[in-house]
Amino acid sequence: MHIIITPVANGVDYMTNYNEARVARGFSEYYSEDKIKNTRLGTDRYIYPDVNWYDLLFKDFSTSQNANINLRGGGKKVEYFLNFSAHNEFGMLRKTSHSNYFTGDNMQKYTFQSNVSAYATKTRRRKLANAYSDKARLVQALQLSEDCEVLFTSSDTRMLIVHSGLIPAKVTKDTQGVAVMALKKKHLLVSARIYDGGFADPKRYMVRTLPGAGALPKDGDATEQLTLA
Repeated sequence: MHIIITPVANGVDYMTNYNEARVARGFSEYYSEDKIKNTRLGTDRYIYPDVNWYDLLFKDFSTSQNANINLRGGGKKVEYFLNFSAHNEFGMLRKTSHSNYFTGDNMQKYTFQSNVSAYATKTRRRKLANAYSDKARLVQALQLSEDCEVLFTSSDTRMLIVHSGLIPAKVTKDTQGVAVMALKKKHLLVSARIYDGGFADPKRYMVRTLPGAGALPKDGDATEQLTLA
């Protein structure tokens, strides 16, 4: 990383130009000729300092380093992926020889990732190629650890409660999904969530076969306000 710094005047040029600017405005010189002369000669760097702070504190450039190693493998039942990465970025501050204190701002970062996937049957190993249809937008993705009731709601406020056991699992690569709710023309599915109770008569929203039309909510059953993006 290269840093470009605008050049600045040294101590002698600064004091000379400052005096000239004061005289041009009718004021007396601020810096004496003796101070300017001794600064130019470097007589005493503590009494007549002339320090370029940019050069003293900062380097002309800095570097960074990145390393990455991936390892992937496995068999028919288990697959693994390992990744290790290292990042080292050197700071812009110089290391001074006048002190043992390290003024650098180096940054070091190490990352390790380990993924292991195991499949009990070939059915679970099937890829999700063409698993979703592009005819409708994705409304919700639910991860179910066990079978449960799922509440579907359409844009015309109809509600349908479906047991997840009624939804067949994906068995082929070309399965594009299962029609769960029979939607009326120009209406869409707007939400899907795990049903956790709250309806006075949940059976009126349930069906034995799919797809189901659902039912309009009774008073008190509309637990969420529907909005279309």
